[in-house]
Amino acid sequence: MRPFGRMRRSRRLAHRGAGFTLVELIIFIVVAGILAVGVFAAFAAALSGAAQPGAMTQAMELAQERTELILAYKRMAPDYATFLAGPDPCAGGPPPAICTPPAGYAVTTATPLPVSGLACNPDCHEVTVTVTFSGEQRARLTTLVAAY
Repeated sequence: MRPFGRMRRSRRLAHRGAGFTLVELIIFIVVAGILAVGVFAAFAAALSGAAQPGAMTQAMELAQERTELILAYKRMAPDYATFLAGPDPCAGGPPPAICTPPAGYAVTTATPLPVSGLACNPDCHEVTVTVTFSGEQRARLTTLVAAY
């Protein structure tokens, strides 16, 4: 038979191996925290480089507004040649207030380019409106205009 003291000690030793020590638990928490910080940093970096839907929507609205202004100017121009000479009412001279884009945006209009291969050639032209936000192109809208 075993003495009573030895039996207690062997139970304590068996119980000690069944769980985690405080040091092991602290090390686990520190390592898990470092991994979580790394994952969140990578996620934040991925989101910062992603396209901003609000900026893209705003850019497309600005491109459509400018295109509508150009088409309205075409309808008011005395003839097609006058329209082609300066199709953008926002360029040259003091522009109307509607031509001022919000902060950070820039709206540009390319010179109308003749379109070949269509029945209306040489009276068909492409007018391209480009919108940039903080120097990065966000929207581009190309419209076909004709002398009719």
